[in-house]
Amino acid sequence: MFALLNSCEVKEYRYFPRRKDPKKVLQCAHFKSCHMRFLCQNKDFVRSCKLCYDTKLGIRQCSLICPDYQETIFPKLQKAPYVCNGCLKFRRCDLQHALYSPQQADESSHDLLVSCRDGINQSPADIALLDELISPLLKQGNHSLIFMLIMVMKSLAAGGLFTIILTGEFLLPKILI
Repeated sequence: MFALLNSCEVKEYRYFPRRKDPKKVLQCAHFKSCHMRFLCQNKDFVRSCKLCYDTKLGIRQCSLICPDYQETIFPKLQKAPYVCNGCLKFRRCDLQHALYSPQQADESSHDLLVSCRDGINQSPADIALLDELISPLLKQGNHSLIFMLIMVMKSLAAGGLFTIILTGEFLLPKILI
């Protein structure tokens, strides 16, 4: 049975493969409306810089030296279905492709779920810092101050703090817990 794909899921789990020729510079997003002049060393060339073409590299010179250069983003990737899967022009297109693979999406989704349930998601250095801040407050009985501190830090939810305390990561005596 086929599952219907949500466009948000496709957008979240799409991937961008390497282009065939990554050294080839794509046409600038401002190419059609660009009127930039005198960027190159040739000061006798009075026409627009977008007309200079380097035959050795096979690209327009302005894309290498222009400060306003922006790589072209294919407009169809900005709206649903957000990917190039099934596009008829896929092989001829030089722009950056976006693809969706259900197997890769399933694997990355599964990895995310496993990592969320993997216990404490803090480094030992972060736990030591929290221990220095929170253990004295707990010993003094300032429980509300601890939660205000967490709200300011926004690095650890209150439930995560309880998990760290109950697993014995802090240097608190068991009587206080």
